[in-house]
Amino acid sequence: MQKTESQHDIQALLKEHCIGATPERIAVAELLLEKPVHTTPLELHAIIKERFHSITLDAVYLILAEFEKNGLLKTCQIDGKTVFDSNLREHHHAACRQCGKILDLPPLEMPDIPEPLKGWRINTTLRVWHGICPDCLDIE
Repeated sequence: MQKTESQHDIQALLKEHCIGATPERIAVAELLLEKPVHTTPLELHAIIKERFHSITLDAVYLILAEFEKNGLLKTCQIDGKTVFDSNLREHHHAACRQCGKILDLPPLEMPDIPEPLKGWRINTTLRVWHGICPDCLDIE
């Protein structure tokens, strides 16, 4: 099978981050890194398993952890789930409590740092807006 330009780009990106370009890592990278996406390890495992029948959930966790450690993904906790986010720019989220959809929101002007955090060096902030999305409201 001939490699696409996208696969060459993914392989170069993985190599740049000192990550071996196994077929499984390339498949995960194609799903997560070509466009901003939010996924849980379970969701990703279900998709990847269609192509790599023997891949374990542990292997998916290890690939995701490696990508995060090397700066290709971020994690956040949304509604009690660990979600991997491929949008590395500063941003916030909106999460639908009914269907689980997660949207990226631009960063908002933040108020002054709260008094208990004075003296801290804050690296990032994350705000998650919880509610029910318009699609789910139309179903009700």
